[in-house]
Amino acid sequence: MTLMEGLGMGLVSFLLSTAVGTALALVLIRVINLRSFNWTIFYHPAWEPYLLGAATAILASLGAALYPIWKVYRTYPQMQIREE
Repeated sequence: MTLMEGLGMGLVSFLLSTAVGTALALVLIRVINLRSFNWTIFYHPAWEPYLLGAATAILASLGAALYPIWKVYRTYPQMQIREE
């Protein structure tokens, strides 16, 4: 259960950061650069940065979940169930 919670948080963080980061990049490229500096660049979306971000988010969430999983694994399940 702890592993699934960690993976869920990693997936949600990846999806939110992807949406917000892409929107912010488009605003910076199309609006701010053009109005502030009177130049712009072309936007060509590529999948490689998104795949790298997904892998990083999933691996980081797994790494963050390892210590709680290890602590739960070392204690007795009956004690954990009684506390909840």
